[in-house]
Amino acid sequence: MRYLLALSGCCSSILVCTVRLILDPGSTTYTIHSIVILLDMALIHIFTSTIWLSVSGELVTVGSLLLFHWTKETVFELLETTLIAALCSLHMISSRSEHWDREEALEGALVLVVHSRRISERISMAIDDNDNDIDGDVECNTETERLADAETERLADAETERLANVNTTPTMRANNNTERA
Repeated sequence: MRYLLALSGCCSSILVCTVRLILDPGSTTYTIHSIVILLDMALIHIFTSTIWLSVSGELVTVGSLLLFHWTKETVFELLETTLIAALCSLHMISSRSEHWDREEALEGALVLVVHSRRISERISMAIDDNDNDIDGDVECNTETERLADAETERLADAETERLANVNTTPTMRANNNTERA
């Protein structure tokens, strides 16, 4: 799917650039601008693999192409470049946020795995220690289960509190990182 999206996006960009140069073959500056936009869009299609960015970039390109063709105003070339840069910035911000969310989820899962392993080791050590006491077997297992349940609940509460305190916006995260340092 990724390769198909990149291939179709690049073909679309080549088509738009070709139409642009056929409709308005005039100045060297416009030709250079058209090639730069083609390269920008090819990089977007190849490296981001996001449909919304590819489609919106192509729509901006086609819109700018039509507006420039009808008006011959260079402001539409500048607007095109600015809008594509803004779309790329939005993509970068959203992908960074997704990365941080995935990282936090993985850290939380790792903490739970480590704590559950420690709890199971404690339980097995408590059972092994109490295997020698024949009279206290039932009481020991009940006590061990109670301790394990309490420890698990404590760890789950601590993890829930930690996740509740995690800020979700990049600005808040940056502020928290600055405060911690």
